[in-house]
Amino acid sequence: ILSIEGRYGTLQAYVIPRVQPKTCQVRQYQIKPLSLHQRTHCLDHDRPMNTLTLKGQFSFAEVHSWIVFCLPEVPEKTPVGESISFYFQNTFLDTQLECTYR
Repeated sequence: ILSIEGRYGTLQAYVIPRVQPKTCQVRQYQIKPLSLHQRTHCLDHDRPMNTLTLKGQFSFAEVHSWIVFCLPEVPEKTPVGESISFYFQNTFLDTQLECTYR
């Protein structure tokens, strides 16, 4: 199964063992809009980088909730501090993404 970047939802799988007794477990997995990104610890600053800047009357916690909704491997708890950065790499296109908010 290959997810499509930008599409999100829930993947529901029915798991049935080959052995007896036949039982079924239903597993649900959340697919995030930017699910092809994985968290990394650093960026290669020699590679090209795009920038998106958002300004407005929203809180640090609101911005963090947007990041949690869109990207995998981000802790749900709002980090402590005035500024936070998360780095990601796209597993399909090998592109980079830096999310910094303050």
